[in-house]
Amino acid sequence: MKINKLKLNNFRLAKSSVFDFSKQLNLFIGVNGSGKSTILDALSISLSWLVKRIEQENANGFDIPDSSLSINQENGYLELYISEENTSWQWLLTKTARGKTPVLDSSFDDVDKLAEIIREKYKQQFSWPVIVYYPVNRMVNNITPEFPDKDSIYHLDVFKNALDGVANYQSFFEWFRVQDDILNEQSTSRSRWVQQNQVWIKKQLHQLFNSLERTLDRDEKKFKEEEYDYLIQRYEKNALIYKEPQLFFLELSQIFTVLNISFRSYFKGEEILLDLELKFYKMNSLSREFKANLIENIEGYKEIIINVINIFKSLRSKPYSYKEMNSFLWQVFSFALLLSLWWLSNKRKDKLEKELGQLHNNIVNDDVIHFQNIADKLFTTIQQLTNQENQQSQSNSTNEGQELHYVTHAIEQFLPEYNHLRVKRIPRPHMLIEKNGETFDLEQLSDGEKNLIALVGDIARRLAIANPKMANPLEGQGIILIDEIDLHLHPKWQRLVIPKLLEVFPSCQFFISTHSPQILSHVKPENVFLLEQSEEGLIARHIDETYGMSLDRVVELIMNDESRPESVQKDLDKLFELIERKKMSDAKKLISELIKDMKTDPEIIRAITLIRQEEMMK
Repeated sequence: MKINKLKLNNFRLAKSSVFDFSKQLNLFIGVNGSGKSTILDALSISLSWLVKRIEQENANGFDIPDSSLSINQENGYLELYISEENTSWQWLLTKTARGKTPVLDSSFDDVDKLAEIIREKYKQQFSWPVIVYYPVNRMVNNITPEFPDKDSIYHLDVFKNALDGVANYQSFFEWFRVQDDILNEQSTSRSRWVQQNQVWIKKQLHQLFNSLERTLDRDEKKFKEEEYDYLIQRYEKNALIYKEPQLFFLELSQIFTVLNISFRSYFKGEEILLDLELKFYKMNSLSREFKANLIENIEGYKEIIINVINIFKSLRSKPYSYKEMNSFLWQVFSFALLLSLWWLSNKRKDKLEKELGQLHNNIVNDDVIHFQNIADKLFTTIQQLTNQENQQSQSNSTNEGQELHYVTHAIEQFLPEYNHLRVKRIPRPHMLIEKNGETFDLEQLSDGEKNLIALVGDIARRLAIANPKMANPLEGQGIILIDEIDLHLHPKWQRLVIPKLLEVFPSCQFFISTHSPQILSHVKPENVFLLEQSEEGLIARHIDETYGMSLDRVVELIMNDESRPESVQKDLDKLFELIERKKMSDAKKLISELIKDMKTDPEIIRAITLIRQEEMMK
């Protein structure tokens, strides 16, 4: 899919402008206020109607804002022409000033037809066109690869935040985290998961020890506070427990025995703990290495849950420290459940934790409680979550998780000295990257580095989502709008950025604005639009020469500016005028002044050479 033409009528400073576009690259240059952002915004508004109707039939795109209608004009419009597989489509978006009579009506018949063709094409080929706008206000302010609201990638996410006028790079980092987790899940055993989540495990154990302390009667003489503190510290510092949390359940009864806890006299607390320990061991063994084992043995899992809930039923009749002990044992039970379901997504673990909290509240506070209902409800919740997880795993595209490879490959193609972009989870989720063999937190890089990595990564991400069945998703089709691509970029990167975009994303059509002569000297003239404001409004013209030009010539001949400070250029003009008029003494005096700040300037050296040649000829 390619954009062939755009017509603007009374849109901002464009009275009546027509642009015929190249199929791969269209570069807009001009002074501030010449209309570069005007064209990109017009394209974004027009394309929004296609994107919205791909997502949902008869949905509306963005209207032309009141402020974008040219001053003192009653009507205006945008008309877009697109080709898709040798068929042309066009639609018209009109704007009328408030209280005025429309001259034309908007027409979206072709939008509906094209959107339907694109949806049908996806059903057959699993391929969307990527359509996205990166405006001038893009900035990587917050690099937090947290989990998004959902824990999988939806195929229409390719259009999420695509034309909103704000570059939302946060969705890129969230996507990166999800893909990284998918890859980890595919190769992660329970033991490796435990290793990666020791911070969470330590937090859970710490809460359990605090809860245990609240169950104890410190007034009893045979209870020694020093013994408890020493014992708990010993367990909290036991690295083996964090590597294998199952050991915690084995140690619980020993804690009670060593401390000689008095409430055992009110009920058989040690026997209950031993019973729980056995059930936790069985629960854990069902999913020790492979989550499929738990799903296949779900009935056995249900039996364990019912038996544990019955233990809480027996506690109900015990008068001593009921709530405190109940709370502690329920926390232990919850911890065991979450460990046995280690492979669930964080979103589903959160749902389970909330359900456990609500059920415990019912057990403690409700005077009339049906424990069988509690067990059934908890088991139903677990079964639903495990089934959802299983279905999600089966419905994931064959490339999901592997899509990360294409993103990192695109970044490394762009910036060979930067590689191995990855998520680090401890002590907080953050992103690391190798730069010339040295590891950096992505936050430590310059704005230019972060913006380019995020830009390239986000384009590659959208292409990967849009083309899950393609051998190389980076070759997928797209329409990419980028305002001021030179933003924050070092001149070296400015020279390389457009050739690299065309190389890494060869099937995309780019619409790019810039102020940079470094960029312009690396683009063929047929791809360049020089924008100017005239009495007729916004006009554009192609120029005869750009590619390979020196920066001085680009600045002076194309950008209509001086390559030097005006005062310096006046001095140089005066210098060569003196040499031309044979006033060598005055010329030497001027050189002695200029050379203080311009010792190796080629024009100064040329002037000195001309003076010497003139003196030798006398």
